[in-house]
Amino acid sequence: MPEPADGWAPVGIDELEPAALDAVRYRGNAHVTAGPGAGKTEFLAQRAAYLLMTGCCAPPQRILAISFKRDAADNLGKRVRTRVGPVLGRRFVSMTFDAFAKSLVDRFRLLLPPEHRPISGYEWIKAPNVSGKAVMEALRAGLPVSKQAGLDFEVRVLGPHRLRETNHDQGPHDEEIAAWWSSNDPVRTGQLTFFMINRLAELAQRSSPPLARAVRATFPYVFVDEFQDTTYAQFDLLESLFAGSNVVVTVVGDEKQRIMEWAGARPDAFATFASSFGPTAFTLRLNRRSAAGLVALQHAVALSLDRASPAVVASSATTISGDHSWIWRFGRRREEAETIATWISDDMNERGTAPGDYALLVRQKSEQAEAEISDAFAEAGLQVRNDSKDVVEGVPLQDLLASPITGVVLPLLRLMAGARDPDAWTTVSEHLAWLKDAEGAAERRQISESLGRHVDLWKHRIASRHPTEPLARALVDHAVRYAGGPAAFRNLHPAYRDLWLLDSTVDALRAHLGRCSVPPTWPAVFDRFAGRDAVSLLTIHKSKGLEYDTVILLGLDDNTWWSHHPGDREGASTLFVALSRAKQRMLFSHAHTRGSTEKVSDLYELLISAGVHERRRGDRE
Repeated sequence: MPEPADGWAPVGIDELEPAALDAVRYRGNAHVTAGPGAGKTEFLAQRAAYLLMTGCCAPPQRILAISFKRDAADNLGKRVRTRVGPVLGRRFVSMTFDAFAKSLVDRFRLLLPPEHRPISGYEWIKAPNVSGKAVMEALRAGLPVSKQAGLDFEVRVLGPHRLRETNHDQGPHDEEIAAWWSSNDPVRTGQLTFFMINRLAELAQRSSPPLARAVRATFPYVFVDEFQDTTYAQFDLLESLFAGSNVVVTVVGDEKQRIMEWAGARPDAFATFASSFGPTAFTLRLNRRSAAGLVALQHAVALSLDRASPAVVASSATTISGDHSWIWRFGRRREEAETIATWISDDMNERGTAPGDYALLVRQKSEQAEAEISDAFAEAGLQVRNDSKDVVEGVPLQDLLASPITGVVLPLLRLMAGARDPDAWTTVSEHLAWLKDAEGAAERRQISESLGRHVDLWKHRIASRHPTEPLARALVDHAVRYAGGPAAFRNLHPAYRDLWLLDSTVDALRAHLGRCSVPPTWPAVFDRFAGRDAVSLLTIHKSKGLEYDTVILLGLDDNTWWSHHPGDREGASTLFVALSRAKQRMLFSHAHTRGSTEKVSDLYELLISAGVHERRRGDRE
């Protein structure tokens, strides 16, 4: 029986801040502003719990949650299942925007007009295999459009334009855009980018009112996370499907963290949502991640982006003494790398932290930074792990570590190697229960007993063999099979319905574990795989949603921030995202040989005015 709505209380946590609780219980469209550390995942999980447990979302209806990153979608789905259990959790569908659009195209492509109907076995590509420069120059000059167009063209020209139906009023460049679609039509080429897939999904539901009604009937509640990153095509799909209907849409995001305009994010997403959906606004004011000193610094940068930005309250304790932030100045990059590596090593010894508690952020070119610093870090006894680097083509290490397959296979391998790990046991047993649709205590007990027998058998086999790359790759294959095989992950996780992604992730899992099979023991191999013994290196864009005890921003200079200019809003937002990843310390590093600081002088002035002071090599706290 559903719980009474007025008697419902947050599940699995002590409490929610008042604004969050009000937004959880709100029955209409809502725009929730949630800054860094506000607990967006928990808020959405609690809203899902409220809707499912009270019967507001009644069987067989489901909740659709849309995220922009696969790991965010998977984490939210897992959090909801933790809060409401596997039975109600099955009615919470968490996927990325691209996966949602692709599911519509794959299932309902026959509803598309013939001239835009892709073949059933179309190929997904990152970008058209052509250059957009000539097209954009032609558009600016009023010349006919070339048959060639690329990613720039998709983002800057195609982005705001819906696919037109016949007899529709023409807008600016519509003839040129129609020519582009004609020359790149999936009917002929059999190739689609995710931009094209989003546009085709929007056209499919617009071409078939019954499809739109079916989607609305299935999903009376929709969540959209990181709404500030919404592209024109994604917003149009959301608006066409749900605006003006009875579907309740909750969007969560933070205008100050809008750093994806280069990838097509529309700058007016929240304003347009307000116009189309008429939401009620809520603002979350707690920061559960960063210590008070860092929250004050974040607020100073927030005010530079929005003078009306509300004050935020830090709820995390400060665990360090001395400065929470400073600017490090160096002459040479080698000097920079040596000083930072030594400082991290000393800080770990003093505070008892681990390498994985530290992150090095760069704006771009993480592989170049890796080459510059790895030797100095190795001399200090530290390993650098480039999370932005592909393990196999198209699968960065960060995505692999956060993937659902890794989230089950690695805990299973730890158990098989003899680890006594309650969290790993819970993760694997919950996956098996979810896979086998086990609801009762007897069924779950059988799963637990079967897992115990399997673990006992394999820990003796593995303990007698030293780690090798071939054995590691074979163990991955065995663990994937035991966890249900690729078909199980495809059924449980919508993103894996893209067979390329599924196969590539398994390939990356084999490859990475094989490369990590250097230490003499299997527990050490698994720790190496997870990066527990390494300092993370990644781009600022890849760091969104992550957090570390200490964050060091490498290369705050004109060369690295080449597109920045004083007053550039996106540059300030990028800086805000970087410093909001830190829980205890945020450090900014500049090496003179990397570049000057004229273009980024406004960012330095902002930091210094907020109380961040400069240090030279040799300065002590």
